[in-house]
Amino acid sequence: MNYGKKNLNFKEKKMKNGSFICFDGTDKSGKSTIISLLKEEFEKNKNFIFTREPGSEHLNLCSEIRSLVKNKDYDRSDNAELLLFMADRANHFDKIIIPNLEEGKTIITDRCYYSTFAYQIYAKNKGIQNIDNFNFLNNFATHRICPDLTFFFYTSYEEYLRRGGGGDKKDQFEKNGEKFFNEIKKAYLVMYNESLDNKKENIHLYNTEDYSIEDLKKSVIYTLFKFSEKR
Repeated sequence: MNYGKKNLNFKEKKMKNGSFICFDGTDKSGKSTIISLLKEEFEKNKNFIFTREPGSEHLNLCSEIRSLVKNKDYDRSDNAELLLFMADRANHFDKIIIPNLEEGKTIITDRCYYSTFAYQIYAKNKGIQNIDNFNFLNNFATHRICPDLTFFFYTSYEEYLRRGGGGDKKDQFEKNGEKFFNEIKKAYLVMYNESLDNKKENIHLYNTEDYSIEDLKKSVIYTLFKFSEKR
């Protein structure tokens, strides 16, 4: 199935004041660990807002939605699942992302709409019509606001298992196995390559197996500072 660039329409409106930074990627790739280290690095800087999708800790409605989408015991259709993620995103952007960007804050989010495309569309082999529906819903939820800087982290399935993925406590998405995991990884590579095709330099790709946590942190912080110099 062709997921060519003409079918993806994640964008685009930039906020003039703040900065919007996203960490996304496969499970157990280290993104949440890096975000925790960044929190420690910038904990005294009140200009930084850390959040996540789904289930921003700042919003009780989003936390409830996170419980729903992560629970493997709930029956739901693919369309219902997609709409739950979009409801979470609409509330997240309206209540957290947009107001803080307007105040000039720097927002760092653990996942955004890239995950929805990877998990709910690409890995489930949905057709072109579903991509069109995704684009429409996502543009509505985000007001076409997209991250200024994005980090994609990924690993192999073997490394995912070594880091504890797919164990007894696996959630709704971890239970799908190796084929699903590899399709998710492929989705991030597709999105990254499209950013190159479109001559964008705001997405940075990391195979985190190639880095120690300390080296990964140093690389990310260097990229953040280079980005801030251009603002």
